[in-house]
Amino acid sequence: MNIFRYHSKRGIYDLMINKLFLILLIIFSTNLLSAQIQTDQEIALVFSGGGGRGAYEIGVWKALSDLGFKIGGVYGASVGSINGPGIIMNDYKKVRDLWFEISYFTVMDISTAAENFLRGDFDKLSFENYIDIMKEFRSNKGIDVSPLRQLLTNIISEEEVRSSEIDYGLVIFSVSKMEPIMLYIDQIPEGELIDYILASANFPLFKRAEIRGETLIDGGVYSNVPVEMAVNRGFKDIVVVDLAFQTPIDIANSVKQNFYNSYNLTIIKPREHYGSFLTFEKDISEKYLIEGYLDTMKKYNYLYGEEYYIYGYENIIEKMFNNLNIEKQKEALRLLGIGKNKRVKTNKYFTDLVIPVFKSALLSKFDNKTENISLDLMEKLAGITYIEPLTIYTQKEMLHQIIIGIEKIRLNSPIFEFIINLRYQKIIKFLKYLNKNSIDNISIPKGYYDFMLRYNTLLEK
Repeated sequence: MNIFRYHSKRGIYDLMINKLFLILLIIFSTNLLSAQIQTDQEIALVFSGGGGRGAYEIGVWKALSDLGFKIGGVYGASVGSINGPGIIMNDYKKVRDLWFEISYFTVMDISTAAENFLRGDFDKLSFENYIDIMKEFRSNKGIDVSPLRQLLTNIISEEEVRSSEIDYGLVIFSVSKMEPIMLYIDQIPEGELIDYILASANFPLFKRAEIRGETLIDGGVYSNVPVEMAVNRGFKDIVVVDLAFQTPIDIANSVKQNFYNSYNLTIIKPREHYGSFLTFEKDISEKYLIEGYLDTMKKYNYLYGEEYYIYGYENIIEKMFNNLNIEKQKEALRLLGIGKNKRVKTNKYFTDLVIPVFKSALLSKFDNKTENISLDLMEKLAGITYIEPLTIYTQKEMLHQIIIGIEKIRLNSPIFEFIINLRYQKIIKFLKYLNKNSIDNISIPKGYYDFMLRYNTLLEK
């Protein structure tokens, strides 16, 4: 029986009980974020185009799998159409290694000079090289991607894709007819899946794809985020991975969705971009894979932070302060320039006295949640001290890294010392005092070790 639709004959009394139950259920559920999501919820994945950023989509898929989501359909444009079959075949290492082993020469048949041009290594090119590159592209009518065809043929099993319960679709644009073509797996002729994938991924610099005399180009020029393919298949819960841009068609579909509210859309996109659309290098793919995983976990409230990935929401700065005895709390407050204030109760020292100092230093607007302010402060200091953003930290780990980083930079940078003196010197002294004097009973956040076990499998061979 659905408790949210049940209406008792006893009327108002039962309705109030049901509302109370619902509120308690919501409160209880929000405290279970550290446990793995167990769900039979079927979602559709929509993968955008994005060239060499494709490993990001694999990271998103791995995170969704770890969270227990059931995928019912995968629809893509350009590189999204390449990743779709890999998802359907459900072989994470195989599709991941496609991106780890990828290079300019496994994608394109080009000269070394053309590779340097695509890499952006212009200092390695002479004027004669530029002339040769132009001749090369002109004679081939674009970049020859025959190696990519061979790569996909070795990896994608058309039989597995067709026999899967997971639906698949891609978008292409016909230059011959000047119209888009959206095809589902049951509309693609037998034995021609690779041909249509290559057509969907036919980047404008590539040699034009042709099927039965029809000239085809990258589907992303029409719809880089083909959400309508998932909607037309009846999906109500859709996860979009947006690697690059949205076309006018995509924007119109988004406006229509907001107006009719016909389906639930979750959009995941990279915080940071590495390389360009045409960067095909293992180290870049590794970064995108990790980022896709972490951004997805952030989207579903397993990680926190705007610039960093932080596991655990408990305010450890406040906890460390409250672990001090009263005399040490007063000493810590003096380091912030806060003297005696008899009007403030001791149990309100942190919220009423410390938080306003943080707000003043950050020069930003915040809500009343002190956790958000403390997290933002640590992220700001982590950024100043150049702490690596593409990894996972507990709040305690981040605070430790900040203190180490500050000491290293202080010795070598007079400018850094000047900045710290202006805005953060008192706060840093306060944090160092807490780190040294607080009783070390800050526990590892619940679920952290299980989370890290899954995370550490991302790059395993």
